Amino acid sequence: MSLRIRDSLRNGFDRATNRNAGHLFVVFFFVTLMSTIVTNSAVTMVSNRLRELFREMSAEPLPSEAMVAPSPPIAIPMSLELTLVLVGILWIAGETARVISDRTFISEETEQLYEPTRWIGWATLSSFAYVVIFNFLLLLYVFSISFLGVLAPVLGLFWTLVGGIVMIVVSLLLFFTRQEIATRDVGPIEAMTGSWSLVRTNEIELFGLGVILTLIDIAHQIVSFSIGSVSQRLMIVVSPLLSAAVLVFFSAVVAQAYRQLRSEARRDKSETTEWPLDPNDEWNDPPL
Repeated sequence: MSLRIRDSLRNGFDRATNRNAGHLFVVFFFVTLMSTIVTNSAVTMVSNRLRELFREMSAEPLPSEAMVAPSPPIAIPMSLELTLVLVGILWIAGETARVISDRTFISEETEQLYEPTRWIGWATLSSFAYVVIFNFLLLLYVFSISFLGVLAPVLGLFWTLVGGIVMIVVSLLLFFTRQEIATRDVGPIEAMTGSWSLVRTNEIELFGLGVILTLIDIAHQIVSFSIGSVSQRLMIVVSPLLSAAVLVFFSAVVAQAYRQLRSEARRDKSETTEWPLDPNDEWNDPPL
């Protein structure tokens, strides 16, 4: 059982151009655009509060131009409480969209979204829990680097390299966790173990696929940054468009890789299964 990267990319591109991919593109674009607006609004709010704090702490009055915070384009004045609520809602919406996207691309459906409401609350909660667990492991790795670096710089450097390799391996083994959640309606722990068993012996191929997707994402970030250096207002619209297209393509590619490994795992299991003989079958009767 070996992952074929070229097939995953080609089939993923084909699925990303189907009709239901357009529905997902609209959803991802809306979530990304709203996230950008909320982020800009939060940055403006924090900047204004910091400037007010500096003005109160300053012994001398600050210049009037220093008191005017540069406002990002499309920033809406809102309270801190409302900002936190919107961030939470958009985070949940993003996880829900990813689950539905994975479920759709793994299925054979090419016109409509595939069972978008099936156990969607549980699937979103499981996906959210997986993100929390993985980010906790990542945060623990970063904290351990800082802690060991204070004790012994050489030891910190050594753990940075070794721990980095460990985190890459863990990331690969958990690569299909969200796909397991989307298709099997399982919890985060069972989904992680399912991904682990599916990825084994395919780490190198999956690493190659991850590198390709990372390079595509870097190119997308460079294009967005280049547009932003020309016009901030244009970037507000173009960047979510590019991000939505990349998210749809990535979801389709990973879904095809998952389908490929899952089908091969089932084929290998069926070939190695020993079917018990039924003693009631006439053809199995001993000779007289």
